Amino acid sequence: MVAIPRKSWSYCLLALPHRASPPVLVGHSSGGGVSQCFLSNVPTGAEPPVSGVVLVDAIPPTGSTGVYMNWVRADPLFGFRVIGQGGDPKGPLSSPALVQRIFFGSKMRKEELEEFFSGMNTEESVAWPQSMMSTFVDIPKAKKSANGRVAWISGEEDVIMPPALMKKAAALYDAPLTVVPYGGHHLMRDEVWKEGADALLAQLDSWSL
Repeated sequence: MVAIPRKSWSYCLLALPHRASPPVLVGHSSGGGVSQCFLSNVPTGAEPPVSGVVLVDAIPPTGSTGVYMNWVRADPLFGFRVIGQGGDPKGPLSSPALVQRIFFGSKMRKEELEEFFSGMNTEESVAWPQSMMSTFVDIPKAKKSANGRVAWISGEEDVIMPPALMKKAAALYDAPLTVVPYGGHHLMRDEVWKEGADALLAQLDSWSL
């Protein structure tokens, strides 16, 4: 078993031995969307660039429209916060309480939340998330580029990409879904980060990677 330090488990595979196999790609949230887009655009006939892909609370291949609808349901003032702060996309995440509501589960500790909030970027591009609002993935091609190995991990308490949405996304790939109890959207920074890391390692074990 490989020890994974807190707050970095989503990148841990860079340090894992792969026995001469291609690396395993792990993508979270919009990064999970970018991961699928990358795999969907591997040239036809090329060798699969990865041994598999694990998508953690990732944008579904059908797009993120439903994700933002869930965000508005969780925070009905979403639009007013953006407009009220001059179009700043960070408006809906402008306080620790808002970040807690959208990004973390109920077990997140106040000191960890404040540390996360203090390290958030002051600016964020909206162009690349907008590019994934509707269907943006060729699912069969993406799966083939991942050597046929696709898996999803979801936080039980994720309000913007909840398990029900992740289950539908996983079904499109005919892929397994692991739900981490009490986990929020930012699973690798949540209080139950270790359970998320264990789910990742269990998936690698099931693939013998």
